[in-house]
Amino acid sequence: MTILHTTDGSTWTEQNTQVTILDPEVLSVSCAASLTAWASGGFSDGFGVVLRTIDGGTTWERVGTETELPNSVLDVDAISSENAWVSGIDCIYSTSDAGITWTEYSDPILNGYAWDGIYALNNSDIWVCGGSNTTAAGRIAHTTDGGSTWTSHADSLQEMVFRQFDQNDDDCLSPDELPDHLRDRIMRADLNADGIITHAEFREAINQFSELR
Repeated sequence: MTILHTTDGSTWTEQNTQVTILDPEVLSVSCAASLTAWASGGFSDGFGVVLRTIDGGTTWERVGTETELPNSVLDVDAISSENAWVSGIDCIYSTSDAGITWTEYSDPILNGYAWDGIYALNNSDIWVCGGSNTTAAGRIAHTTDGGSTWTSHADSLQEMVFRQFDQNDDDCLSPDELPDHLRDRIMRADLNADGIITHAEFREAINQFSELR
């Protein structure tokens, strides 16, 4: 497991985490202050990996347990030395006591996704993004009440991708607008065989997109 540190942006020093973890990998680091940082490291020894330092990285400690962090942790966003949010495969957790205890958040909107990005504006307003575990559909989810309820922005994400392909802004996709390596498969969503793909047909293509990843 490697974590690097810099004080000038030019030179980097490798830090010794002093934590023994089987098959470790650092996936993200979030700094709450000059001496306080959190890191996520996937899954090891039966539970998600979250590390924390309060001395500028001289020493690190692993926080959480098999019961509290049973899933792989992909990203972390620290609000302070005590407060942090983490996301991962089918999971979103937060702590308000430096990782001693964790709260898990459940919602139908969150199920079935690998949440590999999380951003906490504060302990109430949190955004996550990720991809489906079974298809290539992406999703953005948002809470403004500290995780009690979540809103999905999946349609907005699909719209963004659709608009990126729709080069002439005619609200349809034609074969010449699609990338070469995706054209044949996406055009299978042309359900009425009229040579163009509508919004509804494109959504169907997204749901069947996993074979393209």
